[in-house]
Amino acid sequence: MKPKQKLDKMKIAGLVGTAILLQPLAQLAGCGRYEPKNIPSIGAVDENGIPYITGQEMARRKLEMEEDNYTARLKREHEITVLPGDTLEGIAKEVYGYRDMWRYVQDTNTASYVAGEYPRIFGKTPELKEDFAFKEGFNPSKDLMAGMSIRVYFDKPESAIRYSKEHPKRYLR
Repeated sequence: MKPKQKLDKMKIAGLVGTAILLQPLAQLAGCGRYEPKNIPSIGAVDENGIPYITGQEMARRKLEMEEDNYTARLKREHEITVLPGDTLEGIAKEVYGYRDMWRYVQDTNTASYVAGEYPRIFGKTPELKEDFAFKEGFNPSKDLMAGMSIRVYFDKPESAIRYSKEHPKRYLR
């Protein structure tokens, strides 16, 4: 009976490292298991009936979905004017019915928060970040000034219409 051969940790790490480095090259050459060697036409399926989707196609689909979601968000967006003595809690209570929604009002008016929700769109058009009322480090007790406009969102158009009638001094668009 032969004694068991021991592989030291360095040899194992070297083998694993080599496999990790070679896998993307194999995929690029068409030998990997993730991408077919010959990219099939649109609508082609593998032997199990699963459609082939390239990484580029997946990225395009994700961007399309994000753009659709962002467009839907903009349709629900309305601007209101901050009046003297307003607080984020007061605006949240007035618009959404709950004082605890003040964080939502703040977040939806902060560029980094919205950019986190829509990273592809904001990555392609970084100038969108300049169109937000609140900057990083916003302090609600100091920085909420009368006359500034902030964004609020209504799920139904009727809610926006009712709000605009109830608050004609505040509602902008």
